[in-house]
Parts: sequence; C-alpha cells; structure tokens
Amino acid sequence: MIDPKRILVVGGQGRLGKALFQLGCTTLGRDRLDIADARMTDAAVEETTLDVIINTASYTKVDVAEYVPGLARRINAEGQPAMPRFARS
Repeated sequence: MIDPKRILVVGGQGRLGKALFQLGCTTLGRDRLDIADARMTDAAVEETTLDVIINTASYTKVDVAEYVPGLARRINAEGQPAMPRFARS
C-alpha cells in the first residue's frame, strides 16, 4: 500500500484535494503551485519524494469564468498538459 504522505495532490484547495488532505496526502493549492508555471511546477515536484501525483486542479466557477476567461484557460487548458511529464514508468 502507498503511504499517503508519498501522494501529491495538485489542486489541494478544492473539495477532493481537501478530502485527500484529511487522509494524509500532501496537497498543494493554487496559492503554492500554479500548474501553468512550468518552473514552479518543476520545483514543487522535485523538492518532494513522491510515488503518485493526483491532479485535481481546475477552475470550476462556470458563472465567473466568462468574466475571467484568461484565468480559467490558464488553469484548465494550459496547466493540465504540464502534469503528465512527471509520470514515471
């Protein structure tokens, strides 16, 4: 079984991220990790010893997204492709 401390949950401020934090997982929210910033993402992943990364990051305030389309796009479209490069076989 994987030790929850060796699981990084990206999107730690959301509902799922908060629930996984309660189970002992390491979580990072937008305040500590901007997934659309490659350098920040690289640094965050490299400074941890992990077995699993779970990406729950998303912009879900649909009614607000139309007024801040850049932010919604940055999180939901530009940031998501960065995460798979950390997967190891």
